[in-house]
Amino acid sequence: MPAPLNFNMRRDLWLNFAFGTAGLGAIALAAVSSSSWAYEYQGRLITGAYLSQERFSESGLMGTSNDFATASFRFFLDVSKFRNDWEAIADVRDKYGFFDAFNKPMLDLTGANTLQARQLSLSIPEKNVGFYGNFGRFPVTNAGAIYTDGAELGYRLNPNWSVSAFGGLNPKRDDQYYVQYNPGCVDYGAYLLYQPKFSSWTKSFYFTNSFVTEDNFGHVDRRFWFENLVYEPDPADRFMTVSYLDFVPNPYIQDANLNYSHDFNPKFTLNTGLSTINAIEYYRQEGVLEQLGPSAYTEASVRGQYRLTPVDSLNLLADYGTRQADGTIRREIQLTANLNQLGGDRRFAAYFGSGLRHEFVSNDVLAKFGGGYYTDKWELTLNTTVAYQKYTSGNVLTPIYGDFGTAFYFNKSLYGTVSFQEAVDQDVKIFSTYLNIGYRFGTKSAAPIRNGAPPAEKI
Repeated sequence: MPAPLNFNMRRDLWLNFAFGTAGLGAIALAAVSSSSWAYEYQGRLITGAYLSQERFSESGLMGTSNDFATASFRFFLDVSKFRNDWEAIADVRDKYGFFDAFNKPMLDLTGANTLQARQLSLSIPEKNVGFYGNFGRFPVTNAGAIYTDGAELGYRLNPNWSVSAFGGLNPKRDDQYYVQYNPGCVDYGAYLLYQPKFSSWTKSFYFTNSFVTEDNFGHVDRRFWFENLVYEPDPADRFMTVSYLDFVPNPYIQDANLNYSHDFNPKFTLNTGLSTINAIEYYRQEGVLEQLGPSAYTEASVRGQYRLTPVDSLNLLADYGTRQADGTIRREIQLTANLNQLGGDRRFAAYFGSGLRHEFVSNDVLAKFGGGYYTDKWELTLNTTVAYQKYTSGNVLTPIYGDFGTAFYFNKSLYGTVSFQEAVDQDVKIFSTYLNIGYRFGTKSAAPIRNGAPPAEKI
């Protein structure tokens, strides 16, 4: 049974957060308080909590319940344009999971705290020609999903081409959920970036490719080539690729995504895609009621959008995918109508749709509907999906998914969100609640607050 929440857990959590935030705040203020420095800064202080209750219709090894509760905090500060346009970033996060540790003598779950410095870095920005670099803990975005505790040194050959090398301790191995200090684990590599500048905003080109090695305790666990291409020759066409080609133990494509979008005319857009993911990414994306285990997965998709008006559209989706572990297939076709900026004040939005799906081991019929109401102070959203699933075993389930959320803006600095989600079928009932409160500060302007329903999204 999960341990009850107690005062000591909450006290330790708040003390950890208070001391950490106070220390970071003192460092930040000392860094930017010198009157001899010209600088800009922006920051966010965010706190939130997530609670989930899971109830099973039949008792298993752990009983009929599986609860989850966590509280999290984040401090983010970005100071830029000081010392010849240098930039310093601090992103520190703290999470307290109330059932994250197993108490073996008592055979129950107790609280555990995870404090991570997501990013602590000092950057020398790129110029038209010359050296640039990063130092500390930082993501190497041009080399893929990579973090390093070390340094990056790059050189911009001309306004279009850049080359860079990086290396240090690896703070996030593939088996870890959070960045942390990992002595004995290193990563290093290099990338070549081509990003030409065009005179027109209607055309863009970005291409990076890198070669990266991850060595853990003297053993090469991963060595891969990463590429990312984004090409927009005109406003009507967009081509994008992302891929990881691994070489350990043998060459294979671990993750890849190929996507092409074309506007045939102002009303009709077609988007085609082909993707493959590994079992880890599959586990991250699977639905809360999915019954099959993780597997490598390949999918082809087609999405069409017909704009009835500048803000309303019909959207057609067709997917076909295969799991590598068992060869089962997923097929889906779905039609959805999106109606935006409804009402005299254009504050309402709504959608409704239906579809047919073969979900590996079941044949499904589904319907979905939802909408939202938006003002300059708060907004409400509702999303619901109802399905009828007939499994190859003969079992029939009627799952219902729903979420209701509200966001409120006290001003441009203070904001918050509250949401409730529920997933129910004949075997399990899951109910969860999420709360988030954030505060923005700094000299940089904040994004404008929306005062009406959002316009139609372009696929």
